[in-house]
Amino acid sequence: HRYYGQSLPYGSREKAYQNADTLSYLTAEQALADFATLVIDLKRNFSAEACPVILFGGSYGG
Repeated sequence: HRYYGQSLPYGSREKAYQNADTLSYLTAEQALADFATLVIDLKRNFSAEACPVILFGGSYGG
């Protein structure tokens, strides 16, 4: 998810990790929002809108 791999807000690792303001999108709430967006997109792309989804995890971001 964001701030890892190729998903860097502000374009570079240096800018993304610069200070508290640029780290404002690195929160548990944002991680859950990213999961919700992913699930919605997957369900739409696979014509599975009516299928239930169960997510679980044991650490930050799932």
